[in-house]
Amino acid sequence: MKTRALAGEHLTGCPPYGYVTSEKDRKQWVIDEEAAEHIRTIYNLYIGGMTFKQIAEEMTRRGIPSPSKHIEKYGVYKPGRRIKLEGVPDFWHPGSVIAIIDRYEYAGHTVSYRFQSESCKTSKTVKVPESEWIITRNTQPAIIDEETWQTVKRVRDSGRRRKVNIHDKGPLNGLIYCDSCGSKLYFKPTPRLKDHGGCYMCGYYLHYTKMNLCTTHYIRRSDLEEVVLARLRMVTDFAKENESEFVKMVERKSHKKGEATLRKNEKELTATQKRLAEIDRIINRLYEDKVTGELTSERFATMLAGFEDEQGQLRKRSEELRIAIAHEKESTDGAERFIKQVRQITNMEELTTEIAVTLIEKVIVSQAEKVNGQNQQKIKIIYNFIGDIDEEVTE
Repeated sequence: MKTRALAGEHLTGCPPYGYVTSEKDRKQWVIDEEAAEHIRTIYNLYIGGMTFKQIAEEMTRRGIPSPSKHIEKYGVYKPGRRIKLEGVPDFWHPGSVIAIIDRYEYAGHTVSYRFQSESCKTSKTVKVPESEWIITRNTQPAIIDEETWQTVKRVRDSGRRRKVNIHDKGPLNGLIYCDSCGSKLYFKPTPRLKDHGGCYMCGYYLHYTKMNLCTTHYIRRSDLEEVVLARLRMVTDFAKENESEFVKMVERKSHKKGEATLRKNEKELTATQKRLAEIDRIINRLYEDKVTGELTSERFATMLAGFEDEQGQLRKRSEELRIAIAHEKESTDGAERFIKQVRQITNMEELTTEIAVTLIEKVIVSQAEKVNGQNQQKIKIIYNFIGDIDEEVTE
C-alpha cells in the first residue's frame, strides 16, 4: 500500500465528491462537472467570509443536492440496508462543507497515509502528522486552482473567527498582528465613536493588561483599512503594468533573503549526516563488544537505546533539512502566482474580505509613537506568495 502511495496511485476505490472513476482507466479520476461547480461555489463563499454553517444553509437554500444524495443519485454510492425515510428534506451539513474545504485532492493532488493502523493486533487507526502525509502532485485534473486552495488553507489555519457577531469586525479581522509580541490584534467595538466602526488592540495586552507584558497597539479600523487599501492599489497597479520587472524584483528579494538560510541549513545537514554515520560505527562496535563479552547485556541495551533514540531524532531532522533546502533552491514562482490572483480582481474600490484573504497573508502593526508632536504608526503588509514588497515598489 505504501509503495502504491509513493507511486501516486489512489488507495481508495471510491473517488471523493467531485470526481468519478474514468471509464478508460479505473485507476484515474475525472471531474464530475456538476459536483465540481458546487465545490467551487463553496470555496468562493468561504473566501467571501461565510462560516461553514452559513455555507451549508446557503447550499440547502439553493436546492443543491448534498454530496450523499448526489453520489447516490449517480450510483457511485449504495446506501445498503439503512432505513429510508420518505419525504425527509435534503440538508447540507457543516461537516460536509469542512470535509470539502480540507481536501487537497481538489487542487489536483493525491494525499495518502492521513491515518495508519495503531498496530498489527488491532484495527484501530491513528491520525498521522500532516508533515508525514504522502502527497503526489498533479495526479488528476484540478477542480480548485492551487492559489485559491492555499488562500483558503491560510484562512483556515489562521484560526480566523468567522462566526457572525453583532459587530462587523471588518475584512482584515484575523489577519492583523502585533509587531512586539506577535499576538493577533482583536476587534474592539467603540460605541462612543460610531463614525469609524471600532478599533483593533493587541490580544496579549487585552488578556494580561495588569502585567504590562505588551502595549495596546491601538489602531482604528477605518484608518487601517484606508492605509491597507492604498498599499494594495499601489502594489497591484505596479504588478499589472510592469509584470516582468515585478517578477524580477520579487525573485531578487527572495534569493537574497534565502541565501543565508540555505547556507545555514546545508551546514547543519552536513553535520547531521556526519553524526549519523558516526552513530552507525558506534552501534557496530557495541555489538562487537557484546559478542566478545567486554560489555554486559544490561549495559549494551541501555547504550543501544540511547544511540537509537538520537539516531531517530537526527534522521527526522535530516529529512526536514532536505525539504527546506529543496524548497530554497527552487526558482520562486511567487510573483507569477500573485499576479494571477491580481488579474482575478477587477474592482478595488473598497476593501472586502475576499480581496483581503486573496492578497494578504498578514498585516503587522506597531505601537504609535510621537514624532515632532505627531503620532506615527508603522504598518507592514505581508502579501501572499511574495512577502513584504512595499519598499521595493515605492523605490
